[in-house]
Amino acid sequence: YQHGESAACYVELRRQFELEPARLTGFPLYLSTLVELGKKNDLYLLAHSLVAEYPDKAVTWFAIGCYYMTTRQYDSARKYFSKATSIDASFVQAWIGFGHAFAAQDESDQAMAAYRTATRLFTGSHVPVMSIGMEYQRTNNSSLAFQFFLKAFEICDTDPLLHNEYGVLLYRQGDYENAVLSFQQALDLAPRPMSSRWESLIVNMAQALRKLGRYDEAIATFEEALSVAPKVASTYASLAFTYHIKSRCTEPVALGLAIEYYHKALALRSSDTFSQTHLELALIDQSAISIPKHNAVEWNTTFDAFGGGNTTLDAFGGGVAQPESPETGGLFPSLSPRSFQSTPTFGQTPFSAARGGFDTNESVDMDESVDMEQTP
Repeated sequence: YQHGESAACYVELRRQFELEPARLTGFPLYLSTLVELGKKNDLYLLAHSLVAEYPDKAVTWFAIGCYYMTTRQYDSARKYFSKATSIDASFVQAWIGFGHAFAAQDESDQAMAAYRTATRLFTGSHVPVMSIGMEYQRTNNSSLAFQFFLKAFEICDTDPLLHNEYGVLLYRQGDYENAVLSFQQALDLAPRPMSSRWESLIVNMAQALRKLGRYDEAIATFEEALSVAPKVASTYASLAFTYHIKSRCTEPVALGLAIEYYHKALALRSSDTFSQTHLELALIDQSAISIPKHNAVEWNTTFDAFGGGNTTLDAFGGGVAQPESPETGGLFPSLSPRSFQSTPTFGQTPFSAARGGFDTNESVDMDESVDMEQTP
């Protein structure tokens, strides 16, 4: 469990409880494993059986709190975790769950109070110490978060979640090289095959590689994340953005892939403003490099209706001006020799070239200062 192998832990604990159904010593760990795996039905049935058989045990109400944590009903989870701690004040797992329920609702002070209680009760566990560091990091207190992560490393340095959180802290401080090292260590410690639980770790690694300009490695890492969790819009958007900046707005293949992945991100989440904005920029860049070079059409708009033109007599003997041909000038614009060599100039009227117009060779570049720091 400490190494993140929740599935293997679940199988082993289930086998042991089938052999000894009345054994309660390992139940908190078993319940925590069910929460990690999201097994709501198992938690529901197990909590009901515990209420029927052991209504006075703290683990019974801890099981109910775990069920509500899985269903994201955090107010109810806090209620039952609190009841478990009132029955047994030294029940460490209930205090940690209590803190998690507060943290899920952005109540950092109460969460850290619960974590500190768990730290005092169980000094040999790195989980409450790491959780305090995570709360400090979430509230942008990097110095204290750094200290608590280092203290957690002293207790346990084989938890991939701890290495991931430490890497996120380094990433936010701009230390991308060491962040990559920390994420790589977390990936080395994570169980294989990787489940969707570790998708955020892989994405974090890819983002750090992108920040270092190692675009090919970042693209390969984003694709690995999509193989683990194929329906995450933010991952598609990140992959598209990496292709976009790799193209430098001049490589049509990379731009085409960026446009494709922006579309996939929007198909999964149509309200993604980041993908919408950058899709428009990518389409502009693609148009700028795919439309062939062309020359401006020159127009002659000066003509003399009656001076030098052909005239005919009307019924009363008056002169009526006749439109002159393009060869002689007049109403029709005289075409330059270059007029039909290529396509007309987009965005110009016949009069704009005479007034200065705009540079037809000017292309629109994406603002590379736009960066994506948004997790899923």
